[in-house]
Amino acid sequence: MGVNVQILVKHDFFDLDNYEKSEEFVKQTIDHIKQVLSINEGDDYFQLWGYYNNNHKWSDIQFEIPLLDLSIHLRRGHWSIWSCSRYYQVTNKLNGRLHIIDDAFDVARALGQNEAWLCDEFIEQEFENNTLDEILAAATERWGITEYPYAELIKNDDNAFPTPARFYHYDFAEVVAEFDAKKVKCRVE
Repeated sequence: MGVNVQILVKHDFFDLDNYEKSEEFVKQTIDHIKQVLSINEGDDYFQLWGYYNNNHKWSDIQFEIPLLDLSIHLRRGHWSIWSCSRYYQVTNKLNGRLHIIDDAFDVARALGQNEAWLCDEFIEQEFENNTLDEILAAATERWGITEYPYAELIKNDDNAFPTPARFYHYDFAEVVAEFDAKKVKCRVE
C-alpha cells in the first residue's frame, strides 16, 4: 500500500453534525491519551482544530499527537489516523520494525482499543462520511479484508515491498506479546 496509509480505529461516537458534541468527544479523548501516554502538556500541544462546512454542518475536526507523529480525524464511529511524515507501504519494514504497525498499535492502545484496520488514503477518502461498519462491509464486498500477516512480514529484509492487500485488519497479538515481554524485562533489570 503506497501513498499514505490510513489507520482506522473504532469508537462509539456518531453525532458529527453537532460540532460542540464532536469537540467535547475529541477533548475527552485527548485527556485519555494524555493519561495513557504520560503526556504532561497542555491541550495546545495536540493542535485541535475543526470547521463547519458551507451548510453549517460538521465538516472536519482533528488533532495531532506530535509524540507519535500522527494526525487523527474524527469520523462516524471511528478515527482516521495517518502518520504526518511516514509514507511507508503498510507491508514495508524499515530499521527492523514494521513502522505502520508500531504506529497503529501505539495509537489504538492510547485510544483504548485492541485492533485496527489499514487501507490507503484513497479508500478512506471514498468512505470518509461512512461508519466503520459500512466501510468494512464495502471492503469485504470489493476486496475482502486480509488479516495482517505480521509474522510473515517481520521476516522480510528491510526495505522489502511485498505486494499489499487493499484492506487489512490487525489485532496486534504479536506486537502485544513483544510489548509485554519488554515490560517484564524492564521491570526485572
